[in-house]
Amino acid sequence: MKILKKLTIILLFFLFNINQAISLEKIVFFDLDYVVSKSKAGANISKKLEKQNQKNIDVLNKDQEKLKKELEDIKKVQNIIDKKELEKKIKIHNVNVKNFNKKKKELSNSLTNQKKKEIVQLINKINPILEEYMKANSIDFILSKQGVYLSKTSYDITQEVLEIVNKKIK
Repeated sequence: MKILKKLTIILLFFLFNINQAISLEKIVFFDLDYVVSKSKAGANISKKLEKQNQKNIDVLNKDQEKLKKELEDIKKVQNIIDKKELEKKIKIHNVNVKNFNKKKKELSNSLTNQKKKEIVQLINKINPILEEYMKANSIDFILSKQGVYLSKTSYDITQEVLEIVNKKIK
């Protein structure tokens, strides 16, 4: 009986100590997407990419107008010119359409790659800020907000980090 009492006391002692050890770890969550989109640096990236996208659209619209005009010219002269010359103009037009589609795809891929590159550079600048914030606030874990189902808002450090990012990254 004495052994059972001692064993129970020891077991309870360990259970209480484990509970205390778990409660000492500081875990917070953070929304990286929000910081990237709402920070000043992220807004600058968005503006820069939007300007580039508008330039691409303008270039493509001009090329598309040329293709429409070319097609209209072919339709106007199709009954007047001989068949071989008409086929030649149609082949040239088809090549121009293929080149237009190729250019459109290249511009789109270029913009996508530029966006990825800019965001990766921003994230690489944010990571040291997060590490510094972790050390300064004795945080053990930072979880992604997307992985958190439900939590107190006091564990969300997104706004605090956003303010720091806005101060440190231009």
